[in-house]
Amino acid sequence: MTKHILITREIGKDSPFQRLSELDTSLIATSFLTFKPIKPSYIPITQWYYFYSRTGVNMAANHHILSSRINKAKIGVFGPATAVYFEQVFGKSPDLVGNGKIGEHIDLVREVITTQTMTFVQGTASRRSIQRQLAPDLSVEEVHLYSSEYNSIFLKTRPDIILFTSPLNADSYYSQYDYFDKQHIISIGKTTHDHLVDRFGISSAYPSEPTEQGMLDSLLPLL
Repeated sequence: MTKHILITREIGKDSPFQRLSELDTSLIATSFLTFKPIKPSYIPITQWYYFYSRTGVNMAANHHILSSRINKAKIGVFGPATAVYFEQVFGKSPDLVGNGKIGEHIDLVREVITTQTMTFVQGTASRRSIQRQLAPDLSVEEVHLYSSEYNSIFLKTRPDIILFTSPLNADSYYSQYDYFDKQHIISIGKTTHDHLVDRFGISSAYPSEPTEQGMLDSLLPLL
């Protein structure tokens, strides 16, 4: 029986999820969010710029002033997928790459900002996962480059398996569709998993590495 699978992001031609075309699956890959650029009134000048997501990287690349500063600064990113995307866009590797887990990454960020300045590049709905855990005496800058709005997506078939790539995508999906008991849920990482539990009482599987390959590895045993 064909498994109907939803992942809440568009995927590229080189995505590991392309492998599903060889299996008895039906895959829908679409974001449940629309991102709209915001023109900030002020761009901080700091030694470091930090990105949580590929969306932030993309918005920064399209901002002339910020992109020129980034080329001269050091870069931090939350996870490996964002690191890969940053290098593709800016042609250089980030200096600080997290593994998508706050607890194992925040100490490195603290070490940096005790002696250097850092700006977090994010959206208006950012969960501010790193900043919220910093001591009051550790000051960082923030710049908002985009806002997030829910996408209305019509699904002809109810997914057997959903792969959520962010807390906001989960919020948008569940504003339109109900959860049912036999549905399998996979989160890209612990942050999204925790959000599903806290807000909806829904548990999910999640990979050790917050990447598409990690999500695929969690998915394949369900097929």
